[in-house]
Amino acid sequence: MGKEFLGLSEEDKKDPEKATAALLSLLTGGSNSLLVFTPLALSVTAGATVTYQVGLRTIPSNWTSNDVTVGFDIDVSACPSGTSPNFWPFTFSPPYSPITNLNFSTVNSGSCVVRYTVSGEVTSQVSGLTIGADAGLLPLLIQP
Repeated sequence: MGKEFLGLSEEDKKDPEKATAALLSLLTGGSNSLLVFTPLALSVTAGATVTYQVGLRTIPSNWTSNDVTVGFDIDVSACPSGTSPNFWPFTFSPPYSPITNLNFSTVNSGSCVVRYTVSGEVTSQVSGLTIGADAGLLPLLIQP
């Protein structure tokens, strides 16, 4: 698969770290995840904050009719120390609009894959989702 399919700008295609992060996002995110991330992979300088958006890949019709709430936990345990999300769990409820105010604060450089799972704290039982199930993966590259 050529770099032109990785969603990279011409300038980013020349950056090996960004190209690797984009390729990793294809391998880890896939089309089976419940969540869709924008951008597909995050890159930030250590000590800075990086913002992203997350939406639901699909919304079953019974969720809207039953006013279902679904929430997701964020696991940064594989990330460099000092990496933290601004809040979790985050929640979707009707009309299930994408969440645009999520971010990670960083301290140390390194790379990781952030894991998202279905939260038992806020997810409605009628959602049909399994608590603790994988919901998505987001590559995070923290540059020195």
